[in-house]
Order: sequence, then C-alpha cells, then structure tokens
Amino acid sequence: MSKETFTPRSGTDQTSNRVPGQTGPARSARRDAARPAGAAVGGSRAEVRSNRPRTAQRSRRARQITATRARRRTMLLFAGIPLVLVAVIIGVLLASNSPSGVGLVNANDLNPASSPLNVGTKAPNFTLKTIDGKSYSLSSFKGKPVLLEFFAVWCPHCQAEAKVLNQLDAAFRPKGLQTLAVLASPYGKNYDSSGGTDLTIVTKSDINWFTSNFQVTHPTLIDPTFATVNKYGASSYPTLYILDKKGIVRYADTGEQPYASMASVITAALK
Repeated sequence: MSKETFTPRSGTDQTSNRVPGQTGPARSARRDAARPAGAAVGGSRAEVRSNRPRTAQRSRRARQITATRARRRTMLLFAGIPLVLVAVIIGVLLASNSPSGVGLVNANDLNPASSPLNVGTKAPNFTLKTIDGKSYSLSSFKGKPVLLEFFAVWCPHCQAEAKVLNQLDAAFRPKGLQTLAVLASPYGKNYDSSGGTDLTIVTKSDINWFTSNFQVTHPTLIDPTFATVNKYGASSYPTLYILDKKGIVRYADTGEQPYASMASVITAALK
C-alpha cells in the first residue's frame, strides 16, 4: 500500500510557520542574520544591565549639582543680609543728620518781616510739627492764652530765656497757658561759637541738645519753609509773643525778657 503524504497548499509548514526543509542549522543561521553585526547572543540584556550603573551615576551627579546650587543660593542670601542691614543703618544716620531730619530745606527760605506783629492784631494761624511728628495748630488753643517764642538753638539769649519760659510755663500752665517754641533759624548749635562761619543746617540732634541742656518743657515746633517765622517777623532771637484767649497779640518783643513783665501780661490774658 502506498504511503500518504501531506503537501501544504502554500508551500510552507502550517504548524510551525517554517519553510519546509529548513532544519536546526538553517534556523540558527536566520537568527544570526537578524542580529546586528557584532551582537552576541543575549547581548540586549547585557546592554540593559550595563546601562543601569551609568544611569544611576548620572542621577547622583544631577542631585549633587542641584544641592551645590542650592547651597550657593543660600550662602548668597545670608551674605546679602548684612549688606542690607548696613545700608539701612547708613540711611537712618544720614536722614537724622540731614536738613530733612528736622524739615528744613533751604536757608534762603528765611525772609522774615522787618518787625514783629503789632499789639492788638490777630495772630496768623499755623499748623506745625515737632521733630517726633506731633502736630500743633494755633487755632486749637482758642480760649487759652498762648506764650509763643521764636528761637535759634545757637542763640545765647534764647538759651538764657529758656529758664524764664520754663518758670512761666510751670506757673501758668495749670491755669490754662499754652507755651510753644518755633525754630526760627536754619543753622546748628555751632553757628554762634564759630563766629557765623559754620553754616551747617540744624539737625534733630541739635534740637535734642537744646531741649535737654536747657530743660525745655514745652513743645518745640519746626517750620519747614519758615512761612510762619516770616509772617511773625522773627528777625531777632528770641522773638516773644503773648496772645489772649481770642488769639489777639497782647505782647510782642525781642531779646531776653524778665519774668515779671511777661507774668503780668499773662495774668491779664487769663481773665
């Protein structure tokens, strides 16, 4: 009996998807031909394993660079803080010893009338501040007599008169008197002792020196443009006014004044 044979219609082995007649060595040759030149069996896995150390090394290097940059930024930040503090301190010192420290801008703004206001005239209103920024308005003292002094920190007569004003303030403030002093000269405490050659603009420290050394107990006001000083004709130091309860000038004079003469006018103004 003849042996039956099976011949695939497509000419290939349908069960193995192999070309008929290609046995083990032929298949091996096909796999070798499919690999890149020079690649060994199992090479792709070896390459993956060999790439892992290089990837980890690059990751560590990137982290080190990031950490180094962060440290540098931190060092720069902390290095900059002292510089900022120094700049702030210098700015404060300059401000406290500059004309703007007490509000004076230009000594040429001082141009007072040739004489004080006449007795019987209405005193011009003003609103001025102390070096600490506290504001005072003359109109707010309506109903009270006011003792008003225009002075200079360098003036020896103002320094001597400070004691008299303190005595008047202590005696009549409980009865309603309001005492105010207005800076009327742009120059600092060394102007007189230098023979008028030291034209340094008055500073906050000069004001504090005057009020501390001569124990001034009443507010000391700064006139930024000397507008009030000019209106009141404060061309000599000190220039002194006593205003009654309605703001009318009852006393006006310049230079050192005795306690008794001003006390009598204040007593009358209180009535």
